[in-house]
Amino acid sequence: MPSIDPDAAATARQCRQYAMCKIDFLGTGLCPAAGGKPFVSYYPQGRMLLYQALSEGRISCTERLVDVARSCSHCGICDLQCSFVTGLRPSRV
Repeated sequence: MPSIDPDAAATARQCRQYAMCKIDFLGTGLCPAAGGKPFVSYYPQGRMLLYQALSEGRISCTERLVDVARSCSHCGICDLQCSFVTGLRPSRV
């Protein structure tokens, strides 16, 4: 089992699955990691689902999952969108 960051697990549990990270609601752009990929796992919403499942032991860490996680650039665009709508995640940009 991979080491689970408690702060990241808490953030994942707070995700309300509104999918604001998949639309350019504020005009700040979309997640560059998701660009053109047809899988929700490359969007912040999917990352939250994956991390939550990992932290709860419902899925195993695989090489493909690590590839998905490493595609995130930590640009903060998702934080802006999510925080604007839900107030749950702080804005980092």
